[in-house]
Amino acid sequence: MAKLKLYGFNNLTKSLSFNIYDICYAKSPGERRDYIAYIDEQYNSKRLTEILTHLTEMIGARVLNISGQDYEPQGASVTLLISDLSMIPATGKTQVAHLDKSHVTVHTYPEYHPETSLATFRVDIDVATCGTITPLSTLDYLIGSFDSDIITMDYRVRGFTRSVDGRKIFNDLKIHSIQNFISDKTLQKYDAIDVNVYSANIFHTKMLLREIDLKNYLFNLDENDLPPAKRQEIIDSLRKEMIEIFNERNVYLAMDKKAQERAPIYEALEKFGKMRVVPFDVPGHKRGRGNPELTRLLGEKCVSMDVNSMKPLDNLCHPVSVIRDAERLAADAFGAENAFHMVGGTTSAVQSMIMSVVKAGEKIILPRNVHRSVMGALVLCGAVPVYVNPECDAQLGIPLGMSISQLRDTIRKTPDAKAILVNNPTYYGICSDLRAIVKLAHENGMLAIADEAHGTHLYFGEGLPVSAMAAGADMAAVSMHKSGGSLTQSSLLLTGPRVNGDHVRQIINLTQTTSASYLLLSSLDISRRNLALRGKEAFGEVIELADYARGEINDIGGYYAYSRELINGDSIFDFDRTKLSVHTLEIGLAGIEVYDILRDEYDIQIEFGDLGNILAYLSIGDRKRDIERLVGALSEIRRLYAKDKTGMMENEYIAPEVAVTPQFAFYANKRSLPLEETEGMICSEFVMCYPPGIPILAPGERVTKKILDYIRYAKEKGCQMTGPEDANIERLNVLV
Repeated sequence: MAKLKLYGFNNLTKSLSFNIYDICYAKSPGERRDYIAYIDEQYNSKRLTEILTHLTEMIGARVLNISGQDYEPQGASVTLLISDLSMIPATGKTQVAHLDKSHVTVHTYPEYHPETSLATFRVDIDVATCGTITPLSTLDYLIGSFDSDIITMDYRVRGFTRSVDGRKIFNDLKIHSIQNFISDKTLQKYDAIDVNVYSANIFHTKMLLREIDLKNYLFNLDENDLPPAKRQEIIDSLRKEMIEIFNERNVYLAMDKKAQERAPIYEALEKFGKMRVVPFDVPGHKRGRGNPELTRLLGEKCVSMDVNSMKPLDNLCHPVSVIRDAERLAADAFGAENAFHMVGGTTSAVQSMIMSVVKAGEKIILPRNVHRSVMGALVLCGAVPVYVNPECDAQLGIPLGMSISQLRDTIRKTPDAKAILVNNPTYYGICSDLRAIVKLAHENGMLAIADEAHGTHLYFGEGLPVSAMAAGADMAAVSMHKSGGSLTQSSLLLTGPRVNGDHVRQIINLTQTTSASYLLLSSLDISRRNLALRGKEAFGEVIELADYARGEINDIGGYYAYSRELINGDSIFDFDRTKLSVHTLEIGLAGIEVYDILRDEYDIQIEFGDLGNILAYLSIGDRKRDIERLVGALSEIRRLYAKDKTGMMENEYIAPEVAVTPQFAFYANKRSLPLEETEGMICSEFVMCYPPGIPILAPGERVTKKILDYIRYAKEKGCQMTGPEDANIERLNVLV
């Protein structure tokens, strides 16, 4: 056979592997089979040949040979042998031996799962060229040729060629990312991540469609025929399927109950306790022998388990065995990509979460009624807060959730924000429309993160608001010790598939202790196991207790124990029924006054009282007889202490006047002034009632008369004020 004549000296081999997935909802097995037949017809070998032929023309190549095939029961493939136009083919037949160089192939893989209503159409296209031509210019065309929900692309340049002066050239194309060759219009529709090895000229990009327009995913089904709840259910299942394909792992696979029976850290501690290890390491109490008073207080079993990191027990900073296994089980139980055990409380989890998504000078959108840990994170990392001021319930005097219209307006004004933070739920039980917030964030290229300090139970109970991970959020800080049953100060940080878990671990290790408490770690492990195996039933009982308590308290008169009747579809999108929040002003007592009376006169310790409400925190350890004791005490308090409410201050939300960033104010030159002389000045420290720990003032905010009146009244009513250097809250540090 005659040789092909080569012009030029470029013998670089360039290969593009292009994979797309198209997801569809087909309700019945018959409809799923019809979908496969439809796809087979739409993308048969003839249609695929047309697509590849046009692709060949776009890259400036010549088709030498075409081979196409349709398959039973489904699928098709086409192979084109091509050449650079500078290669002049000889007369006669071409040889398949050229396939290891310049060629284009496509294979289709329609499939469905027999037990779900989802069908998937996958297309693999591989383009290999040798010479000056490159397939990267065809990416927009390929993406547009199919209904591309998920796209995976790999581009590699192999070999080298030489310039006229003999210098080796290993890549003749200026490229930093495959995204450089995709139009902005296309990129705006997708979330995209890169993994590139520049030294080897290997480039990898994955893309996930941001917005799901349901009508484009329904096969032989009209969106208008579906009730809203069913539409949302289908959208959720589509999104989960897309995320799993995008991440190439079963993120949402049903929790493995058998695996959840394990508690790796606890088991390792039990095994360690049976060994005769002589401790010449820390802690210095040496299994309690050096501190008998502590041993009598906590018990020999407890102090013997207070040990240091070692090979059999793993290391929290770099887990490779039992802690790693426990974290994987936690991720499985909570439906997360990663779960990190935190022993610095949810404060540490919240701060690590925020510092993982924003850095100095970058903006984060958040409600102002956040915990002090959020503001502390902004002081540490230098990010700029952009507040969505929450609405306030006029009767109850409590801040509500994020209004979607307000959030949308804030995003429009701050398109360069990197993330949106939401409380899920608030201390009082108020939940925002988390799914809509996540959707807005992702549509605008932002991450959605959640402070779920009071939301552990949302992952396991039924009839409760949606959890952050189920709503598609990217990160969530979860207080296992609040409603999950673990020891105080133990918490979890969860991440979704869009977040780099290795980077998050690095951020955590900046501030988390290197001497992790195995008492806290084992409590997380055991509590996760308990919730995974029995959480559904346990939280069902908690909801029943809370509903019973609300009914009994409302029957007393004067009090208002509120619940789902507050829902308005926006700023109160849902309500956490485990929260026993009670309004007290109608009996002429501030919440903090009822809080103090319950503790001092009735030996009942509730979570907190503010100027108008109390919160009794119910969880898996509460009993009905305890509820009855609380109800009885509240009834007696009304009888003995109720008075006219005239002159009572409403517990209103005061919108802040932000003058400078929290970090700037915290570290700036400052002076201490008497409280009454600070009006109009910029505060450089925190002022808050604790609990709940939501700042009345934060660094960088202007002191107003309204705020000063609030602080004085809260002190008068007995609120526990914290934050300033002056423990008596008689002076404030303000900027010079």
